[in-house]
Amino acid sequence: MVLKTILIILLFTVIAYAEPVTLAWDRNAESSVIGYKLSYWKKEAVVDTGNETMVTVDVTPLEEYMFAVQAYTADDINDYSEKITYTVPQPSCNVSLCH
Repeated sequence: MVLKTILIILLFTVIAYAEPVTLAWDRNAESSVIGYKLSYWKKEAVVDTGNETMVTVDVTPLEEYMFAVQAYTADDINDYSEKITYTVPQPSCNVSLCH
């Protein structure tokens, strides 16, 4: 019974603390660019956004993340853009859903 309760609490904790953050950037002026890759550190993730210049990723409240974008062509990938740091704020929540 105790283990089952802990698993349920952990499940609700994970679900309750995933927050989306949307990032957007200016399109690269080079006509040979065919897509972008967003890298972010804390989770060590890379998201290939194709030709889109906006993406939403899930992050954890009160954690600090660093984001950077790379444009790529059919033959090469550019250096990282300027890296930005973002600390995710504590989400507001409905009192009946908070624990």
